[in-house]
Amino acid sequence: MKKNKKEYFPITSLHRDDIKQVAIESMDPIFQSTIERIIDNITDEQMQTFADELGEAYMDLGYWEVIEEITISYIKNKLSEMEPRLMEKNNNESTSDRDS
Repeated sequence: MKKNKKEYFPITSLHRDDIKQVAIESMDPIFQSTIERIIDNITDEQMQTFADELGEAYMDLGYWEVIEEITISYIKNKLSEMEPRLMEKNNNESTSDRDS
């Protein structure tokens, strides 16, 4: 078995262009040049604050549910490759439980 080396894997990143696009699309076009200047002057520390807030929001809006869904789907696919008869039996039992 391969030894895992990394513990964390980035799932997204935030770029100034991302917030610039959102601001321009969300606000009156008359402010576009001013918005661009404001965003161009945001510091790295301020961008980190944006990223932190985005991360917190993501955690509150279904992060764990999505991880569960993706993980369970992956594991079921792997199990069906490794133990197809066991998975077939498990799926049949799950179906009959729901039908009861």
